[in-house]
Parts: sequence; C-alpha cells; structure tokens
Amino acid sequence: MGRSFDINSDDRAGAPPPTRTVDHSTARAFAAALSALAISSLVVTTSAGALEPDGTVATNRLEAGSVSITDDDGGHSLVELDNMAPGRPHEQCINVVYDGTIVPVTLTLSVRSNGELADFVKTDIERGSGGAYDDCDDFEPEEQLFDGTLSDLDARDEIPLGSLRNRGESTSFRFVFELADEQAALGLTTATDFIWEVTPE
Repeated sequence: MGRSFDINSDDRAGAPPPTRTVDHSTARAFAAALSALAISSLVVTTSAGALEPDGTVATNRLEAGSVSITDDDGGHSLVELDNMAPGRPHEQCINVVYDGTIVPVTLTLSVRSNGELADFVKTDIERGSGGAYDDCDDFEPEEQLFDGTLSDLDARDEIPLGSLRNRGESTSFRFVFELADEQAALGLTTATDFIWEVTPE
C-alpha cells in the first residue's frame, strides 16, 4: 500500500534550508524560565522530604470494652404466683451486679406481658440496697421507679433504673405485685418477661 506525503515548497530538492534567526532577548527569557522552574522543583522536593517520618511509628492497640450484668436469682423466675387474691401483695427482691469494663452505664428494665391478667396486677418497683433474691428483710428503699399495672409497664419501652459507675457495682430492687379487687380478674393469667439491659452513657 502506498503512502502519501505533503510536501512544502521549501522542501523541494536543491532548495537551500531556510535561515532562522534567534532573538537574544527571547533566549534570555527562556533560560530564566528554565532556571525558575528548576528552583521551584528544588523547593518542592525539599519540602516533601521534610514530611518523611524520622524513625519508625509505634504500633497501636485497640480493644473493645464489654458490658455484662448478672443477678442472684440462680436461674429461677423473678416471680411465680398461683392463686393470687386481692389484699395479698407479694414482694420479691433481686440483686443485680455489673461485670462489664465500660463505665458508666445506664441500667434499664423492659417488660413483656402476654395475658389479660396484666391489666389487673398492680406493680410497684423500688431501687435500694440490702435486698437479695427471695429475701427482702434487709432491703432499704432509696427510690420508687414505677407504680402502675403490668400492662402499663409493658406499654413503656423501658424503665430507667439509674447509673452504674464502677465494675462490680451492685444494686437491689424490690418488686411488689398485688391483684386488683375486681370480678373481671377471676380466672385470668399472664406470663411476663423481665429484661435487664445496660447501655454505655
């Protein structure tokens, strides 16, 4: 395959090469520009070198903390009541211990009830000291946290129970359950879950 070329009149055979003249002021300006460029490159290179670390960087260590709570119920239910009757309140105490490494934390209680009797069970919750599971003899109340029915407790997302500020800190709670004196409560039942939770503050 042939190739085509554009031929200028000055490139004809035998024609003398064109004469080029160089303006000395232009040459000096060009040399100055090159010098300025070289100097600028030198400054940038030197600045970049100054940012390099002198020596090694120490290895850093990160570890997540933990949140953990235990109680002294020995795996038993908080309360199991048969044949509840009006005028016969039942109290139950429990001690909760914070075992996590993150402090401080907020302790909360959530309750989930399933059964119509929850509408008729008056529930009182107090925070204090000295109580233990199934033993409220030494309980000293400090603050009332809730006063209503199990249904009212279930309707709330959670009940704030206060702060725990040290690992190993414990606090006691007293629950009092009492059946309302209403004919409509006869024969009803309810199953209730009490859920302890801790959240870092």
